[in-house]
Amino acid sequence: MATCKLCGRSGFFLSTNQSGLCKNCDAIISIEIQSRVRVVIESINLVNKSKTLETRLSRCDVILENANALKRFEQIGIPTTNPPPSRIAEDFASVRKRIVLESLRGELEEGKRKADVALTVKSKMTILSKVLIRIRQFAPHFPSREDAISIEKEVAALITEHQLAGYLSEARRVEFKGNQKGALSHYYDALYLLRHDDVDDERQAQTINSIEIKIRELS
Repeated sequence: MATCKLCGRSGFFLSTNQSGLCKNCDAIISIEIQSRVRVVIESINLVNKSKTLETRLSRCDVILENANALKRFEQIGIPTTNPPPSRIAEDFASVRKRIVLESLRGELEEGKRKADVALTVKSKMTILSKVLIRIRQFAPHFPSREDAISIEKEVAALITEHQLAGYLSEARRVEFKGNQKGALSHYYDALYLLRHDDVDDERQAQTINSIEIKIRELS
């Protein structure tokens, strides 16, 4: 005696297809399954082809939504996708996190290249600050909090590096012109920056020491 896997109806005169569905359920469910499978396939292609982080993440969300919806059919033995929806949902939960890290790593490398050729300290810092904002925006989506903190510190250190170079360059410029008071002000700015950034002072000890020597000389 046949029993429909979905509605549970059974009887000697009830027939089911190879998926274990009665005629009524098959007519309804097959449309939903086909629709969701099509959306999953289209979204996977977009995730693989798109270069925009927001697009890739939104499509991962679409995949997860539809794969999780298809899992209820998988659980009662109705075929849907290959691999099964539960595997797709598991895989793309991980893919989503990896995409965030890889994309923002790419944005950071591009930001570094642009900052290296930028003509002014201000433009260098603007470029890297935009990257930092992006990293903080997507921090909750990183594979781990440690990954987010690590890349954020890396960008912050680069910003500090360019800002420090700007202070020291300006200090040397005005000192060369005989403006010791102006040079002293820039050296103090540089020292303050190093003393209050997120980098361990021990790693910057040599630079800090050389700046303190210049301050004593000019004072």
